Order: sequence, then C-alpha cells, then structure tokens
Amino acid sequence: MDSTNRQYWREVRREAWTRTKQGLASRHRLVTSLVLPAVGFVLTCIILIHMTITIPITAVVGVSVAIGLYLLFLMGELCLHILHVPPERDAGRLRTIRARDDEIARLQSNPDAVSADRPRFTAELREPFINGDLLNPNWIYIYFPLVLRNAGSESAVDRWRIELLTPSQQIIILTEPSLSDSQIGIGGSIANGRNLLYDHAVIPRKGLRSGWLLCHKPKSELGNLTTGQTPSAKVLFYDMDDNQYEAEYPLGFFVGEQRQE
Repeated sequence: MDSTNRQYWREVRREAWTRTKQGLASRHRLVTSLVLPAVGFVLTCIILIHMTITIPITAVVGVSVAIGLYLLFLMGELCLHILHVPPERDAGRLRTIRARDDEIARLQSNPDAVSADRPRFTAELREPFINGDLLNPNWIYIYFPLVLRNAGSESAVDRWRIELLTPSQQIIILTEPSLSDSQIGIGGSIANGRNLLYDHAVIPRKGLRSGWLLCHKPKSELGNLTTGQTPSAKVLFYDMDDNQYEAEYPLGFFVGEQRQE
C-alpha cells in the first residue's frame, strides 16, 4: 500500500472516529451504549448467582462482560462509519464534478453572455494553521483558511496551487494532488466550513464562499514545519474562464520573491 492510500485510509479512520464520538454524545446512542452493558452485567450476575458462584467472582465476571459489551458496541459503531465514509466522500466528489461540468456546459452554450461579463474574484488568505497528527507524529496538517468573494458573473473555481515559504526560507510548491480532501476542519470539527479542494459549486454574483485547503504530509516534506510555527503562503486558483487569482499571507510578503518549482 503506497503513501497516498495510507494517508487516505488514515483520514477515513480519523473521520469515522470523529463521527463515532459525536454519535455517542447524542442522547439515543448514549443510552444504548450504557443500557446494553448494564443489561449484560445484570444477566451475568443472575446466572452466576444461580450457579452458586461466589459474589466477588460474580462481580468481576459481570464487570468484564459489561466492559466487553461496551467495547463491542463502540467497535461496531466505528466499523459502520468506516464503511460509510468512503462512499459518502465519493458521492461528494461526483456532485462537485457534475456541478463543474454543468457550469462548463452552460458557459459554452452561451458565449455571448460570457463575453459580456466575467467572474471577478477576490480572495482573502488568513493565517495558516498547523496541527499535529496524533496517529503519526511525523506528519502534520496545514490548514489554509480562505474567503472567496465574487463581484462578477457566477462561476466555480478550481486548479488550486499553493506556494509555501517556511521559516527556514524554503519554498515548497503544493498542487492539487498534494492536497487532502478531508472534510474535517480546523480543530477536528466537521462543521466549521468546507474543504474547497473539490468544491466546484457555482459562486453567484456578489456571492461568498469560505473554507480551507488542507495539506497532510510528513514534516520532512514540508521543511520540517511543526506546531507553533506560521509559514508564509500564496494560494493561486482559476475560474471557469481561465482567469487566475491569488491571495497571500501575510499580505504583500511574496512581492519580489523568486518562485521555485
């Protein structure tokens, strides 16, 4: 299994575990996860008492059964989420691809309207955020929070590229294959925006879209960046008319810099 597949399944397990924890926080799942071990404990104790087993042994066996049932319930929930996450991600990608294809077809079918106006995006890149990977300490997550505003005709955006300048003055180029499509955002939340990598939904005139780009790679491939550091970055992207846009953090830092491929 290559590094890309390992990274993919690591992100699937991480997202499945996050959903499992959130599910257990709901009242229904919490009651179920507690009632099942409690019932197992009571039934075990009743059976052992009828078998004239001593109370200490009965208690130990009953607690063991309760813990085993709780862990079994937990693993069952986790496995179900692991099964559901990949098809949901694939369905999301398919929706965004279809939205992009529909947008391309719409623009191609009405060239006169396209020539009358064009998308006019401005992008705001906020401070990149570095988060450690608890499952693999040699890897890190780098989030690039973005806000896109469109003052022109409606359009989707794609073809992302990031130029990352580390504190050691090493320039690292990140293209779409180097980025992660995980929907788990900053701080492990799945409800604080969206990953913009494959989000090809159309942004209307005077519309706004906020989210992030995410890089999840070994520290050694990112200039040995670590938590607590803040790299400088430039994000570039295109609209469906092939107009290029860019955003920097900090603003103006890359002026006069020589880019390296």
